[in-house]
Amino acid sequence: MSDVEQLDVQTVAALFDAGDAVIVDVREPQEREAQHEPATIHKPMSNFDPSALPELKEGQKLVFMCAMGGRSDAVASQLLSGGYIEHAVNMVGGIHAWSDAGLPVAN
Repeated sequence: MSDVEQLDVQTVAALFDAGDAVIVDVREPQEREAQHEPATIHKPMSNFDPSALPELKEGQKLVFMCAMGGRSDAVASQLLSGGYIEHAVNMVGGIHAWSDAGLPVAN
């Protein structure tokens, strides 16, 4: 069982809008080009570098997202188990759920 916190897109969007979350998109470049949330940080899973994680302000959550939530959960789990981070959030449903909820995306 994963220690990664699972949050829905509405909760992530509220945290993000309040400045309380940084979202890392782990999809591959061609996926991101098709559709993405413009303010996310892009770190593709295929060449993910844990040393290049963004700096967080106190109280911010590090949220991982992909297309549907599977790859982002895997990346977050690996970072937790490897001791790179102490807390991680997976955005359930990924960019598909984000877009379906009417949240902003760029194409």
